[in-house]
Amino acid sequence: MRQWLYQSCTEYGYWQNAYHDESQSARSKWINQKYHDDVCRRLFGIEKPSNTELTNRTFFLPLLSPTTTHIFFTNGAQDPWINLSIAKENGNLTNPNISGVTIDGAAHCDDLRTPKDEDSSSLKSARAQFIEFAKSWLKN
Repeated sequence: MRQWLYQSCTEYGYWQNAYHDESQSARSKWINQKYHDDVCRRLFGIEKPSNTELTNRTFFLPLLSPTTTHIFFTNGAQDPWINLSIAKENGNLTNPNISGVTIDGAAHCDDLRTPKDEDSSSLKSARAQFIEFAKSWLKN
């Protein structure tokens, strides 16, 4: 968990804060930007926000280049991290040499769990799409 927090403090700068209406929030109202800033300061001595512009230039923008290939993005429709991903819903699945799918009803990492008979058809379809992509990439 410490490594994840460090990466969030230094690269992402994206936090899952409490919903603004406390009566509808599943998180404490104290889980806010100040809370996360304090975590970064206490654990790592980080006093300033992450340089998201540098992170985007280094890791995100190259994904939009047609020279980047053989990537299949899967996102759960219920995953708050979809906002940081490549997805049709974000309007950034523009590179013709990469693919992606948003899995209806799925949450964070559902596609990485052991397949079960009762998995949704959307989840089964996403896994099948990945298998087909992987087979074609490995042939080349």
